[in-house]
Amino acid sequence: MKFDVCLINRSGKLKHKIFSNSESGFEQLVRWLESQKAREPHTENLSQHLHRSRK
Repeated sequence: MKFDVCLINRSGKLKHKIFSNSESGFEQLVRWLESQKAREPHTENLSQHLHRSRK
């Protein structure tokens, strides 16, 4: 099994990556988020709410 991650930067540009739903996949996710300088990761429902509330 796998899971998808999408980052949205301040200008609205999307970055998408797929990870294995395993311990090594989670480790890869953390490294990727750090390399992208992602400071506030959120789950889908929370991110949608935060995105809408900023408009």
